[in-house]
Amino acid sequence: MEIADLLPNVEMFEGLTDRQVKRVANLFEVRTFQQDEFLFIQGDKADHLFVVMDGFFEVIVRGSKSSQERVIVSDGMGQSIGEISYMDRGNRSASVRAASSNATVAVVSFEAFKILCKAHPRIGYRIIWNIAADLAFRLREQGRHF
Repeated sequence: MEIADLLPNVEMFEGLTDRQVKRVANLFEVRTFQQDEFLFIQGDKADHLFVVMDGFFEVIVRGSKSSQERVIVSDGMGQSIGEISYMDRGNRSASVRAASSNATVAVVSFEAFKILCKAHPRIGYRIIWNIAADLAFRLREQGRHF
């Protein structure tokens, strides 16, 4: 699957024209991870955004008072990883590791994304709006479980 074919099915890129999607897709590169290999570790500096192309990845958190890890979600094709850090440029709030062999992601640096957004504000606006809407939904859903 080509990156430009995948992105229209990813929530954060909804509402972009075909031309805009192609422009965004050109920023990404493909990386493959083997089972149990980490994309990043909780606390790492956040400098990339990922979109799952194939396979599965586990999002893992470690409690501040415990060394015990807990898998909180498993992401598959079309899921974005790392968008929270894009919003606040904070350190990674969780670790992410491949849960299957030959798990593939499309990856883009935040710096390249920022340059695109400055050069094409309509694209940047749409993507940031989509990320914010998704984060609001997640927060609202978490609140229902308390």
